[in-house]
Amino acid sequence: MRDELSSLKEQPLFWQNKMVAVIFDLDGTLLDTETIYLEVEKEIVSKFGGGDVTEVTHKLLGTTESRTAEIIIDHFKFDLTVEQYLKARNSKLLEIVHRAQLLPGADELVSHLSSRGVKIAIATSSPTALLAAKREAHPDFFSKFLAVRDTAGLINLDFMTTFKGLTLLLLNGGSGKLKNLSNFDR
Repeated sequence: MRDELSSLKEQPLFWQNKMVAVIFDLDGTLLDTETIYLEVEKEIVSKFGGGDVTEVTHKLLGTTESRTAEIIIDHFKFDLTVEQYLKARNSKLLEIVHRAQLLPGADELVSHLSSRGVKIAIATSSPTALLAAKREAHPDFFSKFLAVRDTAGLINLDFMTTFKGLTLLLLNGGSGKLKNLSNFDR
């Protein structure tokens, strides 16, 4: 990715149509959390007497935490509620999510956009506590973002609503400082 970014920097046409704002997803886009999430899913499934979580891994990637819980509970026929599963899962995730590393090129890309005056934000379905743990593990990286939008207080998060709210915020300015928008009026 670094080579591609370097070549883009040298191409003036790339920047002729000035980019104003970028909204990133976090997990799997900027932060390498996939192995950590799968490690936790394996541990929780094993704890409740399930089998091989890799049987459903392909269904888990890119879903919300509630949907992940539903898939696992249904597949392994656990006698658990989604809330019970997520309590166990998120407790374990909070213990180890600090190990997640930035994906190769993520810091360079975000730094480059920031240095060009592009307003950048994150829209994530991570719950507030997990997002806070990820931010604490990479404070310099997260300081480059104008906004971070999590799921606090939202039920059935609609990505397009979040995207619209962040877009309005980014395009209408802002201080350039990181803000937790968990109470942001969509």
